[in-house]
Amino acid sequence: AAPSDPEWIKRVFLAFRMIQVSSVKLLEQSFTARFDLFVEWQDKEWSQKHHVDLVDETTHWEPKVRFANADQFEASDKIYNTWPSTGFVGYRVTIKGQFRVNFDLRDFPFDVQKLAILVTMGREKNSRVLLHNGIAQFRNSQNHANILMEQFSSEYWFRPMRFNVFYTSALTGVEGMNMSQYELAIPVVRRCEYFLINVYAVAMVIELIG
Repeated sequence: AAPSDPEWIKRVFLAFRMIQVSSVKLLEQSFTARFDLFVEWQDKEWSQKHHVDLVDETTHWEPKVRFANADQFEASDKIYNTWPSTGFVGYRVTIKGQFRVNFDLRDFPFDVQKLAILVTMGREKNSRVLLHNGIAQFRNSQNHANILMEQFSSEYWFRPMRFNVFYTSALTGVEGMNMSQYELAIPVVRRCEYFLINVYAVAMVIELIG
């Protein structure tokens, strides 16, 4: 491996299946999302076991992930999987939560916004070892594509999702260590006619009547 990506670093592969995006709130600078998160890593020993064995077992290696910009979230329907032929193990979990964003409204109502979900590497689930950037790093999944399911909104057009993999500074990391991060971005284009008709036109009519 290249010096910048040594073999001893654990790669954790992520993928998103975005089910629903709703409640985009301009004043609160937040949005609500429900999605399936796929988390996978290589473990040749445990990949040969049945996926049910991972549910209650406390000796296998498993990374905990944190949603850095989540005000609140709930996780449900966690399902483990093993792939004996490739030596991978992992899980799929459904997440529903409210996420903070920084809207730029200078071009409102002709603006494009980025709805982002920021995932930060945490600790190893069982040993509680801090998985800093020198131990474990995120990668985009090679087995699952990031999928945005059909969304229905009278206010926004949804564009294809994008991702970025990077790491924090030591100052913004944990215990002075850099932490790997994965950002999923959903670009949304505001339907300007929504505001022109439903807000500005109505305001003009009220002004004229008054």
